[in-house]
Amino acid sequence: MKRIAAVCLIVVWLAGCMTAPKPPSNKFNSEQTSKNLSEGLPKPTEGIPTSKVVPDAVRIEPEKAVGYQDLPTSITQLYTEKPMQLGMADVVIDTLNNNRGIKISGYTLRIAEYDVPINKSIYDLLITAGGQVQKTDTQSLSGGTSTERSNSASLSLAQLIPTGASISAGYMAFKDSFPFSTTIPVIPDVIFAGAPLDTVTRTGKLRSYTQNATIGITQPLLRGFGPTVTNAGIVVAQLERQGAAADFQTGLENTITNSLITYWQLIGAIEIYKVRIISYSAALDLLRVNTAKFEAGVLARVDVVQAEAAAEDRREQLIVARQDVRDLEDLLKRQIFLGKDAPQWPVQIQPTQAFAWRDMDIDLDSTIKLALSARAELRRARSNIDQSQVNERVARNAMLPDLSLFASGGVAGTDDGFDGAGSTMRDGDHNSYTAGIAFAYPLQNRAARYRYAQAQARTAQANESYSDETDQITLEVRRAVRNVRTARERIDVTAAAVRAQERKVQDERQRYEVGAATAFEILTFQEDLANSQAQHLQAVVDYNVATIQLERARGTLLKTFGVEVKDPNLKPTAPPVTFPIGLN
Repeated sequence: MKRIAAVCLIVVWLAGCMTAPKPPSNKFNSEQTSKNLSEGLPKPTEGIPTSKVVPDAVRIEPEKAVGYQDLPTSITQLYTEKPMQLGMADVVIDTLNNNRGIKISGYTLRIAEYDVPINKSIYDLLITAGGQVQKTDTQSLSGGTSTERSNSASLSLAQLIPTGASISAGYMAFKDSFPFSTTIPVIPDVIFAGAPLDTVTRTGKLRSYTQNATIGITQPLLRGFGPTVTNAGIVVAQLERQGAAADFQTGLENTITNSLITYWQLIGAIEIYKVRIISYSAALDLLRVNTAKFEAGVLARVDVVQAEAAAEDRREQLIVARQDVRDLEDLLKRQIFLGKDAPQWPVQIQPTQAFAWRDMDIDLDSTIKLALSARAELRRARSNIDQSQVNERVARNAMLPDLSLFASGGVAGTDDGFDGAGSTMRDGDHNSYTAGIAFAYPLQNRAARYRYAQAQARTAQANESYSDETDQITLEVRRAVRNVRTARERIDVTAAAVRAQERKVQDERQRYEVGAATAFEILTFQEDLANSQAQHLQAVVDYNVATIQLERARGTLLKTFGVEVKDPNLKPTAPPVTFPIGLN
């Protein structure tokens, strides 16, 4: 009994040492991100030759506009207080560290991570221990009472092995104590023939100790046989964990892409606000000139009214442009979470990224090939195929008959002392064994057959989804490449249009000064210039957005921006299951 108690204490102590692992945290290499963006614009890491950063030739400088100094500070100053300066590296790093969507998907990855050891628990060694104390009082017809006592303790181990067999071993010890009564004759020294013998009744307690040890095994021979079936849950959990890692990477890329797009949209909105300032200032200058000419009697009042209406209309455009800036600031704050617990809504953001771009020489075929090897969505689709194939193999095995081999054996020993019972048991003279085979099979076997058909359909569905994802990625790359090329052409075309509109405004202004043009024509040409400038600015923004979307489409966004995820295992295949499986 002391030995059993000691073993139980060791088992309890080991169980107390096995605590749940600490949740993994998704960490990112911020240093590498800053290094990759040291020039301001990311340079593709492979496959796309690029030139140096190209500064924009169209200068939007409201400070040089006529009448700018006379504008109120509420118009000329976009920021009412000292803004927070933010570069592209800051956007990427803050998004990684603070975005709630990334944190939520990180928890999803952890949940999938914990499913692996949960499924490995099928190989946990099951230890069962117990003890019992029993007392029974029995009343005799004569009114007396006899008391029987019994104590027992047991310890058993059960272990599953990869073949599907379950092995068990057990040890039990019993102690019985019960009263006994016996009558024996008293033999005198001299015995007379025919004389009755006297008897003596003796009573007491009899103690009996029994120990036995058993071992048994049950091995499936058809259904449930082999590591493929036994380890199916573990392999599926590993594949799902890798699929979750691919999902995490996909979410990471989408979130960073959205933050960078918002950042560039904010840059464009600020530049367009400057255009609206120049346009408004030009309208005010024309209004001053027309008012002076009207007061001098050399110009009709209608020209003054036209200039005044144009100025108010451009003031309204200025108000809308300011609102666009503030809306995009708030959206960016929501994406990068400037504050620890909530966005710092009052803070105003001033992008430090120069208004420029990188020229790219893109080969469509090699870009598509790279995307099909790098996109995380295809790793997820591949994981789904692998999982469905594992489940299909299990379902096919489940159609087999349930045929199992079982065997058990044991030794026992009984004595009036505990050590004697143990010695007898170890001698092995008193042994027993059982062996047999069991068979079961439903004749129609409909559940297993149709589950296998379902598994086959899911595998076909997963393969079809993989092909569909391949087509979708190819389409995305083609669109992304086309968007980059189109936006690059638009930059040149809109820049030429701006230069032409600038010459038109300058020539028309000279004609107006000599009376050869009307105020309406001047206002029209000024509006055309502002629209051309806005279109050019939008073309530059669209080009930078298109390059970001191209990196996202070809699956190299994280690498291009220097983002290194340290924790998640992004390997495309499940690691092999080895036995025995440890305590982790």
